[in-house]
Amino acid sequence: MSGQVETLIRGPESYGLARQALAEMEAVKIWPTPQNFELWLHALGDPEGDLSKEINRFLAAGEVFTEAVSDALTAQHFASRTPE
Repeated sequence: MSGQVETLIRGPESYGLARQALAEMEAVKIWPTPQNFELWLHALGDPEGDLSKEINRFLAAGEVFTEAVSDALTAQHFASRTPE
């Protein structure tokens, strides 16, 4: 993920970003698991980034955001980590 997002989520703006992430997740009925929450934080922190575009495409298609989808997005966008 971008260094800019990493800095954003560790600064004063992170509280507002966290509230926005929870509100948006609730609005689209995505469970606030730690993995989903991190995906949303990063997507909101870089709204023009690949992760944000992929999440928006997925939601626009009306697909169910399952744990498998979350795992796949994590594997794809956080290449140095693997889902638990």
